[in-house]
Amino acid sequence: MNISSISSNAASSSSYATSSTSATIALLKKQIQALEQKIKEANSDSSQDAKTKQQSIQQYQAQLTQLESQLAKLQSKSS
Repeated sequence: MNISSISSNAASSSSYATSSTSATIALLKKQIQALEQKIKEANSDSSQDAKTKQQSIQQYQAQLTQLESQLAKLQSKSS
C-alpha cells in the first residue's frame, strides 16, 4: 500500500464518519420529536388515571433526557 492510497483511505473514513454522525443526529432529532408528541398525547389522554398518566410521562421524559444528552454529545463532536 502506498502513501497516496493510505491518505485516500483516511479521507474516505473521515467522510464516512461525518456522514454517519449526521445521520445519527437526524435520527436522534426524529426520536426526540416522537417522544415530545407522546408526552403531549399522554397529557391529553383522559382514559388513563392520574397515576398511570404521570408514570407514562415520567418514563417518556427520562427517555427524552437521554436522547437530548446523546444529541448534545454528538453535536459537540461534529462541530
